[in-house]
Amino acid sequence: MQKRVQSLNITSSKAWVRFRDEWRWAADFSRKIADFFLYLDKVYAQANHKHTTYNMIMIFFRESVLNKLRLKDDILPRALSEIEKLRNGQNADTDGIETYIQMLSKVSIESKDFYENMFEKSFLEKSKEFWLSESKQINSLSIGNYLDLVQKRLDEESSRCSQIMQPPTVLKAEQTLVVAMVQHHVQKIFEGENGLRWMFREGRTQEVRRLYRILSTQTDALDPLLNEFKKFILQQGEEVCKEKEGKVMSNEPFVEQFVTLKKRFTIFTDDAFMSIESGKADSNFLRALQDTLRKCLNQKPNAAKILAIYLDAKLIKASQQSETLDETLEKQVKDCLDIFELLEEKDIFEAHYKAGLGKRILQKRKQMGSLEQLVIDQLRTICGQQFTNMLEGMQQDMEKCDERAQEFKISLDEKRLKEKQQAKKGSQQSLLPEFEIFPVVLTSTYWPKQTPSRTTITLEMQSLSKLFEEFYQTKFRGRQLRWQHNLGISEIKFNTSKKIYDLDVTTFQMLVLLLYNNSDQISYADILAQTHIEPDDLAIVMETLISPKVKILLHVNYSQPYSNQSQNASQNKMQQSTSQSLLPSTSQSTTDLQSKGSTTSLSDSANESIIAISLSQESSSFEQTDIFSFNTNFTYSSKHLNLGHALLQREMDLDENEAGLPQKTDDDRQYLIDAIIVRTMKLKQKMDISELTKEVQRLLIQRFSPTARLISQRVDSLTEREYLERDKNDRHTFKYLP
Repeated sequence: MQKRVQSLNITSSKAWVRFRDEWRWAADFSRKIADFFLYLDKVYAQANHKHTTYNMIMIFFRESVLNKLRLKDDILPRALSEIEKLRNGQNADTDGIETYIQMLSKVSIESKDFYENMFEKSFLEKSKEFWLSESKQINSLSIGNYLDLVQKRLDEESSRCSQIMQPPTVLKAEQTLVVAMVQHHVQKIFEGENGLRWMFREGRTQEVRRLYRILSTQTDALDPLLNEFKKFILQQGEEVCKEKEGKVMSNEPFVEQFVTLKKRFTIFTDDAFMSIESGKADSNFLRALQDTLRKCLNQKPNAAKILAIYLDAKLIKASQQSETLDETLEKQVKDCLDIFELLEEKDIFEAHYKAGLGKRILQKRKQMGSLEQLVIDQLRTICGQQFTNMLEGMQQDMEKCDERAQEFKISLDEKRLKEKQQAKKGSQQSLLPEFEIFPVVLTSTYWPKQTPSRTTITLEMQSLSKLFEEFYQTKFRGRQLRWQHNLGISEIKFNTSKKIYDLDVTTFQMLVLLLYNNSDQISYADILAQTHIEPDDLAIVMETLISPKVKILLHVNYSQPYSNQSQNASQNKMQQSTSQSLLPSTSQSTTDLQSKGSTTSLSDSANESIIAISLSQESSSFEQTDIFSFNTNFTYSSKHLNLGHALLQREMDLDENEAGLPQKTDDDRQYLIDAIIVRTMKLKQKMDISELTKEVQRLLIQRFSPTARLISQRVDSLTEREYLERDKNDRHTFKYLP
């Protein structure tokens, strides 16, 4: 082999052809020699960490033959020239290129730089020049057509290089093309006319998908595209959130627009950013979509309350439908729950949803429908069993309601029959009232907290209420019931000279209207004295009865002498058909288990007309001497009127603090943070305040996101109560006190 090297005399013009002959001879010679010394290579060379015969021949060929062939001066330029011909679609010596690269790969033993210096570096530099020149076509093509060109060139380059080059070089060649043709012009591709931002706005999934697939061939090349996508979502989300700002909280357009936005970008992400390997949407882009939408939603003031009010409206609509549920309505509810997953303040949503659920159940006095159950099941899936315990407790109360009411009715009928038999014998004169009550016992730990109402109900109602208390004590010994008349609903008949009306009213409205069976005009002071309704509550009741939409009573703005027992009482009478007042409070052992109940007989007639009365945020102001007279000319198109809807809605509203947070939710947050801090510190014994803050936020993320300031305040409170103490050597470290 040494003699062959000495006899080599190659001119530059023949170098391209001659190097292949020499390489073929060397490759054949090395294989034969390696076969001859096979045993020597396996035993001696391997045991003594020496080069094999084949490797020694390759090293000798590199240092002797290739030096004489002048690779860098004569052969490398020819190889790069042939590659450029291939890129331009011309005929080229592909066999020579493949042989050259194969030879460099074989002889690069103990010298990895040899392959890079004799081919790869020069190849990548020439590639960069070629693709930069090619990228000038962006000035004459639309962005979409230019991306088509890039994709075509990338596919060709990848196919071409894969056949003749090593895999690492193929990846570098693809990266060089992407950098030169895409990343070098990224500003124009993103911001130019018909660029990426325009594609996002117009939903051009094909063009975006093409750009995604071009960039996905390279490590970290997708980061600019991902950031641009997040910016666009954030911009669109903020526009939706700010569009209706300052208007009514139950802003249906906001929720519907946000649902539309989420659906639009979810479909867009699934289509435009589909991973070739998995066949699914890129997880990084899906995560970015969720995180950005979450950020937009939670920047909206009172987002949790708005969403709960929207869902309440849809569920009210569903409860008014027949057994066949509207598919559109069901879809809207499911979409709303998808948005709920993005909420951070889930506890606020829970408070408003629970209040709305209470209103819906108490107004209709029936068990939850299939859609309501679907909502609770979905909430349980998202937030866990503890989140829905109280909601399911409300459902259980209503399931027991009908059975208990039926048992009480049977008991009451037996007493009435017995009294009638005794009355015939002349042994008893007073009989039980003939109207019915339907009590609903509500466990206070499940239902929104209500302040016990104070009022004086009629004697007939008092007798039936007492009978129910006795009946209830036979079922549940040791429990105390407390009536919540402010949540009661009653049905009374309103007789006029022309028509008889059925009125669905609250218990407070009923007590006021029944006074007009004995008088045409009554002063505000006398109404207050006879009903004992709280002044603020009575003012709202009177506001509903004198409303221009109803005008059952007329407000007289001046004082005049009148008789409480008018000699000319109106012939229009209020007859109590079904009275109602809400129930009671239960106490067992040392646990104060309040329950509220109601008596009602609501009609689900299609002819019922719900009077939408707008109540002012502040109570109306009436003077003690104001007179309210009965409207003898009252008329209404519908026979069945629901006047209690607005009042019952108001009774179940939540008390909010100055920050707009439900007061009970605010209190619950403090208790929950305290419990988490104590439990964590008991486990760790000693923690830095920053670490403790992160741990508390992590554990509470499913319900709400407490601020570091709030956690710090609770830590200080626990320190004052001697649950924790500061470390004497480090004021930022706290210890648990057993």
